[in-house]
Amino acid sequence: MRLQSKLLIILLAVTVLSFLFNILISLLLVRNTLLLVFKEEISVSGDILRRDIEERGRELERWLDSNLTDSSSLKSKLQETRKRFSFWKEKKISYLQENWQNIPDNKPPLPLFLHNPLSRYLGSISQASLLPIKRISVADETGFLLAFTKKPEHFLLSREKWWEKAKKGSKFVSWDGTDMCVIIPLMEKNTFLGVVKVEVEAGKLFRTLKFFSIGETGSAHVFLGDTLLISSANWKGKGGSRAILTGNEYIRKKWKLRFLRSRQLGDWRLVVIQKREEGLRSYREVFYHILRQFIVIVIGVALLGIFFSRRVTLPLRKIDKFAHEFASGKLSTRISIKTADELESLAHSLNSMADRLQENLKTLREQKEMLEEASEMKSTFISAVSHEFKTPLTIIRNYAHLLATGKLGEVNPEQKERLKKISTHAQYLARLVDNLLNFSRLESGEWETFFTKFSLRGLLEKVKEDFSPFAREKGVEIVLQLPSRLPSIYSDPFALKIIMDNLVENGIKFTLGAGKVIIKAGKEEGKVKIEVEDMGIGIPEGEENRIFEPFYRVDKEEARKGWGSGLGLSITARLVELLGGKIAAKNKKEGGSIFLLWLPLRSGDTIEKGGKDG
Repeated sequence: MRLQSKLLIILLAVTVLSFLFNILISLLLVRNTLLLVFKEEISVSGDILRRDIEERGRELERWLDSNLTDSSSLKSKLQETRKRFSFWKEKKISYLQENWQNIPDNKPPLPLFLHNPLSRYLGSISQASLLPIKRISVADETGFLLAFTKKPEHFLLSREKWWEKAKKGSKFVSWDGTDMCVIIPLMEKNTFLGVVKVEVEAGKLFRTLKFFSIGETGSAHVFLGDTLLISSANWKGKGGSRAILTGNEYIRKKWKLRFLRSRQLGDWRLVVIQKREEGLRSYREVFYHILRQFIVIVIGVALLGIFFSRRVTLPLRKIDKFAHEFASGKLSTRISIKTADELESLAHSLNSMADRLQENLKTLREQKEMLEEASEMKSTFISAVSHEFKTPLTIIRNYAHLLATGKLGEVNPEQKERLKKISTHAQYLARLVDNLLNFSRLESGEWETFFTKFSLRGLLEKVKEDFSPFAREKGVEIVLQLPSRLPSIYSDPFALKIIMDNLVENGIKFTLGAGKVIIKAGKEEGKVKIEVEDMGIGIPEGEENRIFEPFYRVDKEEARKGWGSGLGLSITARLVELLGGKIAAKNKKEGGSIFLLWLPLRSGDTIEKGGKDG
């Protein structure tokens, strides 16, 4: 069977699954429709309740405004009653504090409290009202009780928490257990006369809400701000206002209540909730029935899918196994697939590729062996030629020196100048030979390090002494900037001397005209840091790391005028690595470059290559 036919079977299986998926989508749409109907029922029922509560609130506010807030009769009777209580406020305040709760109705001063004009006025408006007024209390500007319809707990209302807010002159609502308290400051031409506290039985005022329900779990709740004030009698939930406002198991609808028209009386809200599962109960029965059928179909499709997928993927698993074995080095492995389709053709192509790759690898191994032999011959040749050069160069330098100093006979100034050039070129060739020898030893791994403890200051002073003549000849000054206490270092002094020689020589060579080469050293975070700073041509941008490659030379006209093999910095970098250190280079803003070298204080320590560059 062709691969195309096998893929067609898989496509048919996917189509069946897509059909089942569409059934699920339809179920979800039915579910959402039921939820919308559910929410609409909550919205209609809650809106009827909202209108009822708002009407009761407006009735309460009309009664408060006409009988208390705007009543001139109340204010005149308050002024009259204040005079009657002047004796008790001034002389008997301590008596009231001690005996308030136990004063009989027929003993002073209760008759005065109960039968003054203000108390009679409060009693008349309370009895005439159809609202569930529990108690009305009036106090003067100090909080001293002047009249009440029912004896309160304290005769000083200023002891209660709301008093300070009442003195500011704003009407507001507070909540005391199950009672709603409306606080009304009494003002006369911006003068605070006192305060009226009206306590309303909330359960009776919100009796419609108390008996409100939708279905089995629907309930209503009234909030003042974020505080839950009262809930339907059928509310069985736990967690208070948080469960009502945020519970995921509920569907909810919220209304802002115009319960009391004055904004000073707070942000009233009505929230109606109902458990989501109640509205989806019938849907779940249908859903579970379809789900059972769906599971049966899925199992059948899964079995078919497993059967056909194994038929399709078996050749692919063979190809995967072949690839892993070939990648692990088993180049002789081959694959055998007989499916009479594109996969069999692919297997033949992979086998042919493996044959060619095996032949190419064999050729590459032979060429690698030839290159290794050539590299070894090159290193041997360089080492041998360098050794052969060293002796005649030394003789040339010595004879040039003897001739220039006149020890082998008198020479005129012109001859002396030419002998000096011979000596200079011979010295350059000697340095070149040393670099070739060092590079050859590092390449072949024959370099041996000998660690010992030595004075870093002494080594740096020796470097300065060795290069001072060369520096003076070029008009360059070598400056040592060392701290008074420079630690000794445990390293290879010979290798470190070569490193410093290369860095200082480069600094002198590339400093054009008069300038300085500055050598700094010090201890930094448990390591030794050495800096070689010059005033030369600098390093081309982006090539700070390339300068440490073998035979690399800066491509500038000034650099091409100087001598050099391009091996010095490469040898320096490899020696630093052998010593367990790190080297970096960067340009200075004012011109020139800085080479930074970090070395461990003790043998065996290493510095990570990703360390901080100065």
